[in-house]
Parts: sequence; structure tokens; C-alpha cells
Amino acid sequence: MTRRYLVVSLLLLAAACADDASEPATTTQPPSATTTTPIAPTTSAPGTTVPGSTTTQPSIPTNGEPLPPAALESLAAIFDPIIEPFGYRVGRAALIDRATYRETPDGTHLALYLTPFVDKSAEDFVADFMPLATAFVPTVFDAWPGLVSFDVCQEPYAWEGSTAPPGLTIFDIDRDAADQIDWESVDLAGLIAADAALDGLDIHAQREIRETDAWSAASGG
Repeated sequence: MTRRYLVVSLLLLAAACADDASEPATTTQPPSATTTTPIAPTTSAPGTTVPGSTTTQPSIPTNGEPLPPAALESLAAIFDPIIEPFGYRVGRAALIDRATYRETPDGTHLALYLTPFVDKSAEDFVADFMPLATAFVPTVFDAWPGLVSFDVCQEPYAWEGSTAPPGLTIFDIDRDAADQIDWESVDLAGLIAADAALDGLDIHAQREIRETDAWSAASGG
């Protein structure tokens, strides 16, 4: 995939994933009273523990600023070491002002677009979804107190189209929603259930992702 380093508007950055992965993670009804959703206030540690694993992801290095750096190169330098163990690099990234839908150094929404190093199957993308989500959240909010919301998008390998790559998944969350999820125990089923319960959380996936056995089972399909 060609890595794009041009500064573009939200139409190509924050909107690109949502437009292409426009179908919700699940079409099932919101969880009933009998559904167990691991949502609870949480206090994060300096590092992030991946559910079901003893591996703790490295903490995010900061310089004490309220917001992340705006330059792609700076964001890649921070996040590439965190996601490389999962087989991804930062392909695109920006700070966004969601009121104007434009990139700005003062934007309080961080958008990250992850490119795999090798071709991955739909099942691979599903397997990577939770480890990537928990590697970023709630750590990004702890690192930068001025950050209001964050999204991360998994993009396909070796995209050759003339437009921004389609987002295979998008995980979009704000600070308030992140505070209501127990990140040490939540799994994919719990996060999808939380999507139905929390206003500040949006999870979208392309059909090929939703039709995998793992995603279908997690969404109650």
C-alpha cells in the first residue's frame, strides 16, 4: 500500500474509514437485561494489558503537552513501536477538529490509520482488532488530557486505488465512553455490546469482517 503523507481534510482522513466501513458492527438489537456487558469505571496503568494475555503494551511517550503532535512523522514515531508487534505501521494520522471536519494542530480528535506489513485475511483482521484497541485505549486519553476522542482504522494491504483505502474496521471512542469500559477484561463481544449502550463509542466493520466466524459469534449473529 502506498503511504500517504499529504495533509488532507477529514473527508479523506476521519471520514474515509467511516464512509467505507459504514455498516455497523452488528445488526442485532441492543443487549437485553440478561446480557453481561463488561462496562465499569476503570483506572488505567502506565501500560496496557491485552485481554487474555500477559503481555503489557509499552506506555505512550509524551512531553507533557495536552495534545499529541500533529505531524504524521511524529505520530508514527510514537505509535509504530506499539503496533509493529501486531504487524502494522501507521499509514496515515492526523489531529482533527470535528466541528470543522479539518486537520488542525489544535484538533482534539486523533485519527490513526493502520497498514499491515503483509496481506492479512479477514480472520486475521478480526484477531488483531481487540489487541489494537486495547493497545491504544485508554492509554491515549491518559497520555494527553486535552484529547476528547480517538479513532483507529484497519486498512487493507497494498491498496492501489486512486482514493483513500477503504476501512475494514473502525473503532471510534471518546473519553467519556472509555471511562465506562473495563479495559482489563473487555473482549470483542463486550465491546460490541458496549457499542449499543454507549453514545461515545462507534464500531463499524466491512461485510467481509462481519461474516467471519469470530466477529459473527461476538456480535450474536
